[in-house]
Amino acid sequence: MKEEMKIKEEKQTMPQGSQAQEMQGIKGEPAFDEKQKERIRKDNRKAGKKYIVVLLVSGLAGFLIGIMSVYLTKGLSAVTENFNEFMAQNAFSAGIAVSLLFTVLLAVIGIAVTAVIVKGRKTAALLLAEENTDGLERLERKLGYCIWITSGIYILEYLYFAAMVFGTINWLKGSRGSALIFVGIAVLFAGLLIAFLLHQKLIDLIRMMNPEKRGSVYDLRFRKKWEESCDEAEKFMIYKAGYRAFCAVNMVCILLWTLFIILGLMTGTGFQAIVAVIIIWAVLQCVYHYCSIQMTGER
Repeated sequence: MKEEMKIKEEKQTMPQGSQAQEMQGIKGEPAFDEKQKERIRKDNRKAGKKYIVVLLVSGLAGFLIGIMSVYLTKGLSAVTENFNEFMAQNAFSAGIAVSLLFTVLLAVIGIAVTAVIVKGRKTAALLLAEENTDGLERLERKLGYCIWITSGIYILEYLYFAAMVFGTINWLKGSRGSALIFVGIAVLFAGLLIAFLLHQKLIDLIRMMNPEKRGSVYDLRFRKKWEESCDEAEKFMIYKAGYRAFCAVNMVCILLWTLFIILGLMTGTGFQAIVAVIIIWAVLQCVYHYCSIQMTGER
């Protein structure tokens, strides 16, 4: 009771302006900072002019490309017919040549990355003994490039196998087509196995350089365990790289959408490629925004 009486007395002795401000905070609508509102308007006006110019230039470029595509259709059709005739006669030889090229490429990359791993193990042991953090960072950067290369092998192998399959279906029949498919499967699995083993050796070396790291590449939860074992600076690097990848893929999806519409009009490739791009785009957006919303309360 004494505390309630004290609060009432304080309110009675409070100046009228302060009481009005308090009542406005309780009953009135909260107001945003006017300076911040003006800053937002200024930024929007400044950026909006450039955005309109970009839209106009893009629209003009699209209009010109659309007109040009009408005239290029005939020439592109002739090139496609010549290519189909050439492949109908030389599909088997071309498939074998591409397979040999990929085999040589895998051998060269495998030998080069293996040499980096062998030398890196010796260098890492010396640097750890000397506690040379700068040298370890340089070595880890070099290993990062090697991981990038091995990831590229996966992508090239899938592209190679898709080309072999479609080439065989379109231009080869019978026993020669079956033989080429078996060659493609052999090169595909050899490449994936080499890339996976190199990837594993690189991760193991990074773990030896950083004993706090957890997770085996054979573990289905490897990415989660690896992220959990990273410190705050490393997690910031991962998240920053992920955001840049998100922005890059957004831009690539826009460009591919435009490209496939033009190719569809010029060559009649159909709607499937556009649908594939839209699916990738939708998954990217949904995953990014869902994770952002989920992590909002964790800040």
